[in-house]
Order: sequence, then structure tokens, then C-alpha cells
Amino acid sequence: MIENEVVIAALLNEPTVSKAAEKCGLSQRQIYERMKQKNFKEEYHQAKRSILEAVTNGLQTRLTAATETAIQIMQDAENAPQTRLNACNLIFNQCQKLTETIDIFDRIETLEKQVDNEH
Repeated sequence: MIENEVVIAALLNEPTVSKAAEKCGLSQRQIYERMKQKNFKEEYHQAKRSILEAVTNGLQTRLTAATETAIQIMQDAENAPQTRLNACNLIFNQCQKLTETIDIFDRIETLEKQVDNEH
């Protein structure tokens, strides 16, 4: 029997279930049957989460440089007005999204504390 790790790796590295099945020597039906199993779903979810966390960490390390670049573009009087305005909009929109995300995290934390206190 082909290990879950092999199937998960194929699913993560191939663009379709069909190609993943072909890569690990299973049928699409067999892949879909595995995806219904609780332990497989949990392993697959964790593998996807690990990849997402690694990519996010990599992007976060470059966030300061990206922000500084946008600020430089915005402040450079030699840039076209539209280019400067686009940089302003980028900074504004990202700031708004980050603020909303922080607010959501704060709300979740408050709700979790309330649930913990009730139990």
C-alpha cells in the first residue's frame, strides 16, 4: 500500500488530482477515497498548513523592504504622479488590511477567553 506521505506529496506538487494519482500509481478514485479518511485529511491539512506557514514567514521577512520601496516610490518627485498615487494606494490598502486582521485576531482572542471562562 502506498503511504499517505507519498500521496500527500503528489497532491501538493501536482496541479491536478489526476496527475497526482498518476505520479503515485493510484487511480483518481483511490485518491478521492483517501481524501475522505479522517486521518488522511488531517495529515493533508497539516502539510498544506506547513507549506503556507513557510511561505508566509518568507514573505514576512521581506515586508519591511517592500514597504520601504513603496514609500520611496511614493516620495520620489521624479516619478509620474500616477505612479506615486499607485504607491500611496498600495500602502493605504495594505495598512487597512493589516489593521482589520489585527482587529479580527483581537476579537477571536476575546471570544476564546470568554469560552474558556465559561467552561
